[in-house]
Amino acid sequence: MASEEILDREALDALRSLGPDDGSLLREIIDLFLAESQPDSVQLQAACASDSRDEVARLAHRLKGMCGNVGATHVERACIELERTVRDNEPHDAVVEAGALVERELQAAQAALAQLR
Repeated sequence: MASEEILDREALDALRSLGPDDGSLLREIIDLFLAESQPDSVQLQAACASDSRDEVARLAHRLKGMCGNVGATHVERACIELERTVRDNEPHDAVVEAGALVERELQAAQAALAQLR
């Protein structure tokens, strides 16, 4: 999947326009996202596996916000679905499956953002 399909270009352009013309602000935001999203992802997967639903909801919500800020809309939507799965008290297998989708989408977004650095 090309980064254009994974990331919302309009969101990235809006971020880019906030900083200097050299793109340093966007790079800083991407670096921060990459640094913070990885440990959150590891914690989210562990919470899904152990069926710690409050922790799953908290981490999915946090990750959703971070992804929205950098235009990672596929991850954002996957997080929304994971939050819904927890809120609707769906079976543990559904939580694990929704968490795995978040992880797959996040890995794709992280790779696409890393290319933009």
